[in-house]
Amino acid sequence: MRPRFVVHAVVATFLIGGIAFAADALVESDREQLEQLASDLTAGRAHQRVDAVLRWTDLSREPVSVSRGGNVSHFDERDDHRLAESFARALAPFATSELEVVQRSVSIDGDRATVAVRARADGRLVDVSFRLARSGQGWLVTQLRAL
Repeated sequence: MRPRFVVHAVVATFLIGGIAFAADALVESDREQLEQLASDLTAGRAHQRVDAVLRWTDLSREPVSVSRGGNVSHFDERDDHRLAESFARALAPFATSELEVVQRSVSIDGDRATVAVRARADGRLVDVSFRLARSGQGWLVTQLRAL
C-alpha cells in the first residue's frame, strides 16, 4: 500500500511540475516582452532596426512624442510618415553594424514601463529611452528620448 502511494505522489508531482513549466513557457512575461524592444533596437540587421522599433507604435491607439536634441515633436494618427522619419533621425546612431550594447534596463510600474539602452556606436556612447503604455496584452511606445 505504501509503495503505491509513493508512486502516485511522485507521478502527481511530475505532472504538476510539467504543467507549470509548460504554462510558463507559453506565457511571455511583461519583462520579456519589453526586453524584446531593446533587442529590436540593437540586434539584427542595422538597416532594419528602426522599422523593428516602429512596430511598437500604433498612433491610432497611443500618440507618440519624440525628444531629440532638446526638440520635442508630437505625433498622432495622421502622422505615420512623419513619425517614421523622426524615429529614423533619433535612432540613426543605432543603424550601424559597429554597435556594442553597454547597458540596458527595463522598469515596469503598473501599466507604464521604461526601456533604456546605452550603446557604443562607431566609437561613441549613445543613449535612448522609451516610455511605454500597456495596450491589451502588449505594450506601445508613447515616448522616445534620444540623448
